[in-house]
Amino acid sequence: MSMLLEAQDMMYTYPSTDRPALNGLSLAIPTGSKTAICGHNGCGKSTFFLHSNGILRPQSGRLQWKGTDYSYRKADIHALRQRIGLVFQDPEQQLILNTPYEDISYGLRNAGFPEEEIRRRVEQMLVRMGLTHLADQPIHHLSLGQKKRITLAGILVLEPELILLDEPTAYLDPKSEVQLLEQLDRIHAQGVTIAMSTHDMNLVYTWADWVIVMDQGRVVLSGTPLDVFQQTDTLMTLGLRIPMLYDLWLALPESWRNGAAPPRDMEAFKAWVSTHHILQ
Repeated sequence: MSMLLEAQDMMYTYPSTDRPALNGLSLAIPTGSKTAICGHNGCGKSTFFLHSNGILRPQSGRLQWKGTDYSYRKADIHALRQRIGLVFQDPEQQLILNTPYEDISYGLRNAGFPEEEIRRRVEQMLVRMGLTHLADQPIHHLSLGQKKRITLAGILVLEPELILLDEPTAYLDPKSEVQLLEQLDRIHAQGVTIAMSTHDMNLVYTWADWVIVMDQGRVVLSGTPLDVFQQTDTLMTLGLRIPMLYDLWLALPESWRNGAAPPRDMEAFKAWVSTHHILQ
């Protein structure tokens, strides 16, 4: 398994506190993966993303992109940000212009692309993201879900190899969440590596193929979803919930897990779930 992005023994403490945000952090994001980085607020997920995009620089330790140490020269960081796109949790922190068309084109224009290429890429991206009908609408008139798709489009138009999403489904209604996840699956199918931070363990279990659990600025667990969620005692010690689907699977009678059919009567199954306090 090749690793696209690696952190080694990274330390970082914000100026306003004595508590490290990253405390000897070492982790790796596999090439081509759908990686979920999970943990409670304050565990270091967002700080790691800010380092990955070169916004912050580790006070010790190092980051590697495709096996090569980061260079913090201005030109190198500028080039890196075209390869690694970061989507913030709050789109208002990222949307700076008046319309979706203008905002999506901003990164390309800032990178010095010719106007013809900018127009071609932006128009294609608006179609891909289902945003064409909103291209010239004032951004402040749009919904949160639409704004999150616009920020994602503004990153994708640069054709990155890795996309980092900080709590991408936070505050979305169920329909908007489904639309966003469908877009991410289409992007991943085109060969883009995706890493998202989240504390939604149900989403982690159903979406990711690689899972990293952080606590107090360091990695506690990493591996496939099965590897990680088998460590139920560790997860519960960290105060993280077991995914409902995995919890239900563990609660099923062994005969069911070995192939025997559960009751076909839905009311009987619901009664069994209630009796065994499943999904509570």
